Amino acid sequence: MIQLIKKIYRKINGTPSANKVLIKKGFLQVGISCELSAMNIVLVDELAGHTNISIGNNCCIRGTIMIYKATSKVIIGDNVYIGPGTLIECVDEVTIGNDVMISLNCNIIDTNSHSLHSADRKNDTIDWQKGLAYKNWDVVETKKITIGNSCWIGLRSIIMKGVFLSEGTIVASGSVVTKSTEPYTIIGGNPAKFIKQTD
Repeated sequence: MIQLIKKIYRKINGTPSANKVLIKKGFLQVGISCELSAMNIVLVDELAGHTNISIGNNCCIRGTIMIYKATSKVIIGDNVYIGPGTLIECVDEVTIGNDVMISLNCNIIDTNSHSLHSADRKNDTIDWQKGLAYKNWDVVETKKITIGNSCWIGLRSIIMKGVFLSEGTIVASGSVVTKSTEPYTIIGGNPAKFIKQTD
């Protein structure tokens, strides 16, 4: 069951009471000079005092962050932009470095969402009807995502589980990234492949 859905309407310096509750409970830590006016947070499961989302300084977050487990972590560095319609789905951990630009309508997901075995998927619909917190994540493959410093992810791109985007990686619009990258490279396509070196 979705226990907590909060939308942040103003800059963090003028947070409404709902956001102060999120911060007070420890789910959310935010640095200085952040613009979170269009950010959505969905906490499916929660653990009092556990920081699920940490946002650095000078960030502009306009997408949605979904936290599926009480122990899930999304860590965002300094000077990060996340565009409208972008969805970060986290079961394990998603780490985003400093000076990162993520365009609109991107998906960053550290899990398959469902088991590859049909017998395990039979209960998924029933679990979803009862509420997301009832889902059995033990049968679902999940791997941490890391987005290094100075990366740029083009619009409508998808970053899949286990990917490490090295520093300075540029992801062309509409790409599906399934493998880790070398530093300062441009990748693109489905699945995304090396295009050229950059700086």
